[in-house]
Amino acid sequence: MEYFKDYFGKLSLVDLLGKDEFSRYCLEVGDEFCPYIKFSIKNEALYFVEIDASEVEPRYLRAYVFCMTLRFVEFFRYMRRVLPLSSQCFLCLNVLFNFPEYVFGKEKAVLSWPHWLCKYLYSQKGIMFGKFWIGEKNLCSNMEMMPIPTKNFISIRNFFNHRDLKLLSEEWQKKIIEDLRASVTDEGALIAPEILVNVSDPKFEFDAFSMFNFYSICKAESYYSSCKRAV
Repeated sequence: MEYFKDYFGKLSLVDLLGKDEFSRYCLEVGDEFCPYIKFSIKNEALYFVEIDASEVEPRYLRAYVFCMTLRFVEFFRYMRRVLPLSSQCFLCLNVLFNFPEYVFGKEKAVLSWPHWLCKYLYSQKGIMFGKFWIGEKNLCSNMEMMPIPTKNFISIRNFFNHRDLKLLSEEWQKKIIEDLRASVTDEGALIAPEILVNVSDPKFEFDAFSMFNFYSICKAESYYSSCKRAV
């Protein structure tokens, strides 16, 4: 797929020695809280890309976040087909956004709509999403405080109907492969190829974003009220 030819050059692999801020955050999460992330790092399958949105105007910002995330979701699907199987299983791609100063304190609101729409579009493709923002405070199941993110990002990874604690089991990993083969197909992109190209004009992103009728989608799925409150 020609429109992905430059994407690999944009990616960074999480550094095992924690040489950068995001790698240190991921290592802490993997060591203490999330076996999936730990295995992803071990299999050299945990990637991140940084997107500079610091100059984007307020009315374009969420559109820009959404379209940039869409591109890397489709790239994630492409990677699931071309990487070694061990990397496919634990593949995780994080899209980091550098926001303008006017967003300070409102990062969650900017990420919420793009995050939810990605879930709506791709949940049936075996993909799950997480949203994380600078300063987010969250307790895990044992009421221990999770590491606080120092970046705003949307996380993209494989979805499996199994608890992460079973990751240590060889049987579980075999099941991952079965699930992966069932969900990874050679389907075309869900979005138009022109949205996948490296376009940096926020107005283009805004127009592409407007192709999706958000309120109709949410009303149809009974999510309108909850999403409106979240944003």
